[in-house]
Amino acid sequence: RGNCETAFWGKTMKVLDRDKDAYNEGRSAAMRGETLSQYQPSYKRLPALWRKFVQGYSHGLKEKNSVVKK
Repeated sequence: RGNCETAFWGKTMKVLDRDKDAYNEGRSAAMRGETLSQYQPSYKRLPALWRKFVQGYSHGLKEKNSVVKK
């Protein structure tokens, strides 16, 4: 039973890491002023990760714009 739980949690952690990586990549891309269309082909078959990327991108734009306004 312990092995099943370990395997489950290991898989869950990998998914969370991929989500976090996609979010961070999107945020960084926005801060660098890159376009979404540059990245869309990479995420074409991974809609859940694309959503995380776009979410990070959106937050990155907000952060970038708030820094510019100050």
